[in-house]
Amino acid sequence: MLTGINKQEIVKLALMCINSIGTPAPGPVNKPLKVWSSQGASVTILGVNGARAFKKLIQHLKTSYVEGEAVTKIYSEKTLNSKAQELISDIVNRYGRYATKPQVRAVVDKWVLRFHADFPLTSYYVPVVNLKLMVPLIIGKVIFHPLTPELVDRLLCSHDYFVDHAQASQGLKDKLKRDAADLLRGENGGVLAEVPMAVDPSLGDELCIEYVEQSLNVLRYYGYFLYSPLQQAHIGIQGRLSKGTLGTLYFVPKKQSGAHYRHTGPLVTYDLSGAYLDRVKTWGLDFLSRLLANKPANELETALITSIEWSGRASQSLQPETRYLNLWTAVETILTCEEDKGCIKKLGQLIAKRAALMLNSKKGRESIQNLWNDKLYTVRCDLVHRGSSSELTNYLPKLEFYAPLVIMSYVKRLETGDTCSTKHQFFSQLEKVDKRNE
Repeated sequence: MLTGINKQEIVKLALMCINSIGTPAPGPVNKPLKVWSSQGASVTILGVNGARAFKKLIQHLKTSYVEGEAVTKIYSEKTLNSKAQELISDIVNRYGRYATKPQVRAVVDKWVLRFHADFPLTSYYVPVVNLKLMVPLIIGKVIFHPLTPELVDRLLCSHDYFVDHAQASQGLKDKLKRDAADLLRGENGGVLAEVPMAVDPSLGDELCIEYVEQSLNVLRYYGYFLYSPLQQAHIGIQGRLSKGTLGTLYFVPKKQSGAHYRHTGPLVTYDLSGAYLDRVKTWGLDFLSRLLANKPANELETALITSIEWSGRASQSLQPETRYLNLWTAVETILTCEEDKGCIKKLGQLIAKRAALMLNSKKGRESIQNLWNDKLYTVRCDLVHRGSSSELTNYLPKLEFYAPLVIMSYVKRLETGDTCSTKHQFFSQLEKVDKRNE
C-alpha cells in the first residue's frame, strides 16, 4: 500500500490530467503522454496542462513510502511513470475524460491499495578487492562474503540462468570461473558483497552499488584507527566497484584496483580478520550497521551516517586538499544544526567549542578550541575561498587525528541511547552537562 501521500492532491492532479485530454497542443515535444484504453484500440494524448500535472504527480509519488520504505528505493522512475499512467488510464477507461471528483477519488483509493507489487527477494552481487575477511560480515543491508572457489561454484550452480540454460551457459560459466580465479590470485584475496532486495529489477544494480559504497565508507572510516601510518589506510578498499548482478557478474582481472582510478602500484590489504574485526565491533560497528539497515530515525542518526560517508570519502582521496575538505565536511555535518544559520560568521568558534565538548577535554580546553578555530578552520576557509593553503601540510595530520575522534565520540554517545532527537537538543544537553561538571 502507498503511504505518505496527499490523496486530495493526487485527485486534483489526476483531474487536471484527464481534463487536458484531446487538447490541440500535445505534451512535451516528442514525448506526449499516451493513455491507452483497456482494449488497446484507441489512444488519447495529454495536453500541455495535463503533462505538467502528470509531472507533478510523479514528483509527489517520489516522496511517498511503501511498507515504511521510500518508494524511490523500490521502484525506478520508469516504473513510477507506468503506475501513474495506469491511474489515468483506469479513470479514462471507467468514466471517460469527464469523470467527477468523487469518481476519480474512488479510482485513486483502489489504485493506492494495489500500488505495491510483490517483487521476489533477489540478491545482487558486486566484487570488492583488497579487503581481507575470514568470516562473513554484515553491515547494514550488505553481506560481505570471503570469496572462495567454493562460493563461486555454489552461486553459479544455484543461479536461475545457469539452471535453465545449463548447456548454453557453459562458456559463460567457465569465463566467470576464470575471472574469479584472477580475482583470487595473489595474497590480497577478494570479497563478494551481497545485497538481498525486493525491488524493481531495473533499480537493483543502482541500489546495490549505493548500499555497498555506504557500507564500505563505514569500514573506511575505521581505517583511521586501524592503520598507522595513515597513508596505508586510504588505499585499503577499492574505491570504485564493478557493477553487475550475478547473471552478469563482472570482475576486472589483471588490473590494479585502488582507491582512485589513477592509482597504480601494490596495495596495502585492508585486513578485517581476527583482532582487527573485534576492535571495530568494539568501536561501534554493529551500532552503525543497525543504523544502515533500519533507516535513521532522527536527525542525529542521519547526520552521523552522512558524516561517516564524508569521512570514508576523505580516507580514499589521494589529493590532500580534497582529503582535508571531505574530512572537515564530515565534522561540520555533525557539529552544526539548523539553528546555527544566524551565527554563520562565528561558525569556526562554534565548531571549535563543540569539538572540545565532544572530545570531553577539560584539560587544555582552550588550546583545543584555539587549534580548531584559529588553525583548522582557517585552513578550511583558505581552501574553500582561495583554493590553497600554505598551512595544509602542517594541519592535515592534525585534522586526520582529531576529526575521527570527534565522530567516534558522537557514535559512543548515540550508542548509549541518547534521548535527544535533534542536534540542537543534543548540543544544548552537552553544554548543560559540561556546566554541571565545572
